[in-house]
Amino acid sequence: MELIKPIEGKAKGVTFTIWDVGGEEKIRPLWRSYIRHTDAIVFVIDSVDQERFEEAKLELTNLLRCPDIRSTVPIVVLSNKQDLPGSRNEREVTASLGLTDAHSSHNFQFIECCAVTGEGLENFFDLLYTAILNCQKQQKTKRRNKR
Repeated sequence: MELIKPIEGKAKGVTFTIWDVGGEEKIRPLWRSYIRHTDAIVFVIDSVDQERFEEAKLELTNLLRCPDIRSTVPIVVLSNKQDLPGSRNEREVTASLGLTDAHSSHNFQFIECCAVTGEGLENFFDLLYTAILNCQKQQKTKRRNKR
């Protein structure tokens, strides 16, 4: 079995761990092990590869059904390869993934990007940072209110 190693980092005074679990079919059953106690989920999709949109929709739906994901956990859909001809825009990708009212109980964000040029990645990290801080504040408030 392949060992998935964490990537450690620090930005804006926040220490973080990233688990790049990948989308390979043999790895997907392990996703659940990595999402417990997570502060955010980044779901990367190839915006050009329409043939895999249905598969991505199924996997995202399965992921959202996991009881270990709190509804306050931000889920960022990172739509990659926006620099290529035939890339789908936000409206097209969200429709293809079924991200409509059916998933309104989750905190979805959407960013178009190009990993090769870096376009959209600064916005992504800013959004992710803010979303995680907001999620953590909500969790602290809930814990305080339970006392």
